[in-house]
Amino acid sequence: ALQILWINLITDGLPAVALSVDRFPSTIMNRKPRPNEDFLLSKNQRQKIITIGISLAFVVLILFFLYRNTASEKAQTIVFTSLIIFEIARLHFIRREYHNSPFSNKWLIAAVIVSIGLHLIIVYSSLGSLFGVVPLELIDWVRIGIGGIILGIIIRFVVKRKEKEQTEGIATVVDVKPIRKLIENVILCDAVIKIIIIYDSERNKSIELL
Repeated sequence: ALQILWINLITDGLPAVALSVDRFPSTIMNRKPRPNEDFLLSKNQRQKIITIGISLAFVVLILFFLYRNTASEKAQTIVFTSLIIFEIARLHFIRREYHNSPFSNKWLIAAVIVSIGLHLIIVYSSLGSLFGVVPLELIDWVRIGIGGIILGIIIRFVVKRKEKEQTEGIATVVDVKPIRKLIENVILCDAVIKIIIIYDSERNKSIELL
């Protein structure tokens, strides 16, 4: 429960407030009023929310699967941290819809830095025991970063597909082969990283014995 509250505080606190001062389009007053029968969220927005939610859960579950044989605290920390990082990164996709530059909102940049900094304090300080987390190693951050890249590619792929369907007015079949190939490459990269770490560890042991 404490982790859920922390995720909400970090992702919906300072970054959400910083979004309120984001630059608005110059043509915003030229937009036509929406019909009264329209839903609060359009069909396209609902589809994007569902797509992003499923994609995020999919990537996080993959990360959890990779750490299924480690200590429960380690796997828990990976999921806990990746959810926060991915939620903060998701701001970029939201702002792209309004054609905002990643560096146009200085308050948002500061909010993201502070939020990530606060989470790092939780992970690498004695407060970690209160949240049930343990310090992460470099390889763990690399895997979270790879997971974030996968998430970004999936979201861009699906969003562009939806935009193409709306533009053309026809339904298209989603080709999952590129996504499947991407996942295979990521798993291969993870295996190579493990081999490098094991080799480096064994070499250090040999040096110590000598």
